[in-house]
Amino acid sequence: MTPEPGQTGMVRRVLFGLVSLSVAGLAEGHGAPTVDGAPPDIIEPRITHQPALPGFRAMILEGPRPGILMRYQGNQPVTVLGTGGEPFLRFTGRSVMANPNSPDWQALPNRPARQSDENAGERGNDWVELSRSGSFGWLDPRLYPSHRSSTSTEEPLNWSINLKTASGDIETIAGELTRRPLP
Repeated sequence: MTPEPGQTGMVRRVLFGLVSLSVAGLAEGHGAPTVDGAPPDIIEPRITHQPALPGFRAMILEGPRPGILMRYQGNQPVTVLGTGGEPFLRFTGRSVMANPNSPDWQALPNRPARQSDENAGERGNDWVELSRSGSFGWLDPRLYPSHRSSTSTEEPLNWSINLKTASGDIETIAGELTRRPLP
């Protein structure tokens, strides 16, 4: 049977509908695929407070394990403090440097491989240059509640990252972590 002119679109729509119904039935019968080691939920961080430092901006990097991107274009250096309060990263407005002696730097899963890391500890408190743009992003453990016991999907968890200004003042970036169960 040959469709008459103008009926070709109708035939295609009917065939597409029939194929879609049969594929949906097959998928429904077998269920969604499972993956070993998949997390039971998605962590959604958000920033609720940013310091009022001229030239400073932070944003969340979304992904299976969230990260943070900071950009600083100010005139005086700002130091990001690690989870133990030690100097971790230094933003100068023109560059970003890491303290290779920081436990947070050593544990960083996305730490760039640098030859100078190995010898920096022997020379003292040397900083390793990471960026000449004043921006750097990393997977910070404070944005992932794996070490926390809360399993509530309703109540957000708070997080914060402290910054030390050139004058010695402590500023804070703060936010919330919300768990959303996977479908």
